[in-house]
Amino acid sequence: MLDKLGNDVYIWYSGATDVTGKNLAAKLGIKGGNEMPKDRVKMVIGWGTKTKDTVTFAKDIHILNHPNTIKLNRDKPLMLGVLQKAGIPIAPFCKLADDIGKTVKLPVIARKRFHQGGKGFWLCPTMTHVKAAIDEGAEYFQNMIEIKEEYRIHVFDNEAIYCAKKTRRTKEEMEEAFVRQELEKMETVAKKKGEAFDKATTEKVLCQQAKRFASDGANMLIRSNNLGWKFVKTKTPKMDSPLIAESIKALKASGLCFGAVDCCIDVKDKPYIIEINSGPGLEESTFDAYIKAMETKILALLTPKPSMIKEAVKGVTDRIKGTIGEMKTGNKPVEKSPGKAELINQLTMAKNMVEVADDEEATVLRSVFKKMFG
Repeated sequence: MLDKLGNDVYIWYSGATDVTGKNLAAKLGIKGGNEMPKDRVKMVIGWGTKTKDTVTFAKDIHILNHPNTIKLNRDKPLMLGVLQKAGIPIAPFCKLADDIGKTVKLPVIARKRFHQGGKGFWLCPTMTHVKAAIDEGAEYFQNMIEIKEEYRIHVFDNEAIYCAKKTRRTKEEMEEAFVRQELEKMETVAKKKGEAFDKATTEKVLCQQAKRFASDGANMLIRSNNLGWKFVKTKTPKMDSPLIAESIKALKASGLCFGAVDCCIDVKDKPYIIEINSGPGLEESTFDAYIKAMETKILALLTPKPSMIKEAVKGVTDRIKGTIGEMKTGNKPVEKSPGKAELINQLTMAKNMVEVADDEEATVLRSVFKKMFG
């Protein structure tokens, strides 16, 4: 879709976000991978990137969701502290069990510092449960929110581009989703390990497991995708609602350019931000919304504006006229030749100017280059 700009953009995803990451790369026609780009690019898009070390890029590379910022966002209590400091409405939390009864009150939700979906989750109605959760790996505690409605608001560049409401699946939908999700996981693992995979037999076994899984219906406490819930596109809350505004503020406070903001309205109609996902799974209309937003942003950052081209053409023309005049009068001083890197930058600029120039500007450029190169 981005034609000649495709080789200049790289989307860096992780093992957990590679399905959507690869689909985005293919649709946009850009490069992608689960490692830092090895080739020279002009833009890097972080899609749920996971890295242990601090990452550094050249100053002239545009970054959408820097891996270092994603790393900070994955540290849930750290990011909750950032949001709290920025005045974003979040449920009170603490990292020490001794603060329960002070900062937060029982019952609490205990979670691991780094978690995904419904994993690393404990409901603690008493301190006995809190101590047991700590023994099993819990690292912070947060007040429960009595949720009335839950949403996922996708924000890109300070704008809400898609809003979905979390709704319960029927038992039939739960069974179908269970089989599909587990089958995809098993196929992916088998492919990565180079192992044979009997899809038909596996699917039959999963269908039996799905009936037991869905027998009790959706989990009312852990409202995750794999525990009986799904997101459905909605026009509510209204795009000027407090929940939309808080989601945009939360993403800005996090330092991310884009992300899926999980949020809710409690029984008293108060908005709360739950967490931010920097590499959400995308399907259909959600996927299309990101494609449109990314394409617009990439073109805006990497394509010289017509006014810039005209100014650049005029500047080059004036410099050449001045140089020719100096040569005629014998006043042209001897200058040191530019280094290789500078020369490459100049030629790249010239190439970009030609690609986006109209017919009139192309005529001027042709005249300029003729004087430059003979």
